[in-house]
Amino acid sequence: GLIAIYSADSITVSGVVTANGGDGEDASSNGAELGGGGGGAGGQILLAAPTLTLGGDVEAEGGQGGDADASISCNNSGGDGGNGRIRLLYTSASGSTSPTATTDSYVD
Repeated sequence: GLIAIYSADSITVSGVVTANGGDGEDASSNGAELGGGGGGAGGQILLAAPTLTLGGDVEAEGGQGGDADASISCNNSGGDGGNGRIRLLYTSASGSTSPTATTDSYVD
């Protein structure tokens, strides 16, 4: 998924903005399913404003792969989903959150 928030003035994040992928399901214990499902990929987040204040979390993490059926002797766990992307466009930023992001100047 994609979350895009634009403002001509400022954006303040005091809670949580997430575009995380879902976890894969575990294999069924009845033996019909050998491996767990793969985790979903994280989405994209774009925050664009002249002033950003980040006091909460900004996340775009991949989901965890599901577990294999423990009753069989092989390990077919599902793969983890890839991480998404976070992009911050701003002139000035402050706050206690430091997401991994590409930082550019804000373009109006």
